[in-house]
Amino acid sequence: CPSYDLKNQLIENDIFLEKKLFFLPDPIINVKKIKNNINTFQNEKSINDKKYFIAVGRLTKQKNFLYLIDEFYNYSKNQKEHKLLIFGEGEERAKLQKKINDLKLDNKVFLMGFSEHVFSYMKKAEAFILSSLWEDPGFVIIEAAFCNLFVISSDCNNGPNEFLLNGKGGILFKKDKKNELNASLNFFDNLSKNKKDLMRLNAKKNCIKYTLLRHHNCLREILNFNLS
Repeated sequence: CPSYDLKNQLIENDIFLEKKLFFLPDPIINVKKIKNNINTFQNEKSINDKKYFIAVGRLTKQKNFLYLIDEFYNYSKNQKEHKLLIFGEGEERAKLQKKINDLKLDNKVFLMGFSEHVFSYMKKAEAFILSSLWEDPGFVIIEAAFCNLFVISSDCNNGPNEFLLNGKGGILFKKDKKNELNASLNFFDNLSKNKKDLMRLNAKKNCIKYTLLRHHNCLREILNFNLS
């Protein structure tokens, strides 16, 4: 199971014998690849000098970007300088662009499409936002945390809550609930630098579970496990 959350659900529903269930973190973090990506690309100057939040994922219902745009619209009424960059492609692109146009957010929210250099944008963002309806555990928040980016996430099943240590590694909000993300963004703005740094560090430390090496070691232990 890629999260303890999912493992516990399977145990509670008596789907498998408990002794046959193992926690196996996904091999999400490729340290060399991410560092090379960041070092070989510089963001456009037009983005460099702006304050922006970032979201990454396929433009699908699961990622709940329509909710994200609505919440950012309310947030931006008082926070004029912040932008929102959404990276990814998918079947909801036209619907999302219409929402942006209808709310007159053309100069605030940008659909950036697919980019091989998203880690460079992560390094310079204010925070990463995950608005998903479900994840397991949420690759992008782990990659964002590894890039030292503060994470603001929905409390969706199965994994973001677990990865963010129930709020010690980032801000969690109730998924798909009106004004929850808006309130979380304002809460983020009012956090002290020391508190933000501590939460960032907690999430960064948790990333070690999701490296290629840790995955390899865990898988080897599972394969050598005696079920008798």
